[in-house]
Amino acid sequence: MTSRQPAAAYFDVDGTVTPLTTMFELLRFDAANTNRLSEGNAFLAHLRELKLNGAPRQDTNRKYFTWWAGRRVGDVEKLGREWFKHALATHGQQLIHPEVHDRMLEHEVLGDRIVLVSGSFLPALNPSPSMWARTTSSPPSPRLPAATTPAASQRR
Repeated sequence: MTSRQPAAAYFDVDGTVTPLTTMFELLRFDAANTNRLSEGNAFLAHLRELKLNGAPRQDTNRKYFTWWAGRRVGDVEKLGREWFKHALATHGQQLIHPEVHDRMLEHEVLGDRIVLVSGSFLPALNPSPSMWARTTSSPPSPRLPAATTPAASQRR
C-alpha cells in the first residue's frame, strides 16, 4: 500500500466558502461608515448594470477600484480588518458555509494545503484567511494558510 502524498485543495472564497461577495461587502461597509451608503449602493448598482449589459470584467473591475482611488493602502487594510470583525459579528455561524468548512478541515487533517482563491482584493481577504476555519468550529480548529489570489500567485 502506498502512502498518500499531500495535495492542494482549492476553494473559491466568495459564494463558496462564504455566501458573501467580500469586495462588495467591504465597499458597502466603507460607504456606511463614511455616511455615503446611498452613494455606495448606487455605485454597486451601476457595476451590476455594466455587467448585465455585457461589459468585460476588466472594465467593471477597473470601475470598482475607482471607489478606493486616493485612499492610503494602510487605511483600506485597516478598514478590511474592521469589516471582517463586523461581518463575523453580523453573520456569526453563517459567515462560513458549514459543509465547506468541514471539507476544508478534512483536507487539513490529511495534510493537504488549503488554497483560498478569489477575484477579490487583499484588504477584503487578508483579515480573514487565518479565521475561515476558526469562525464556525468549537473548539478552534487549526489556522488555514494565507489566501492565494491571482495577483499573489503571480508574485511568488
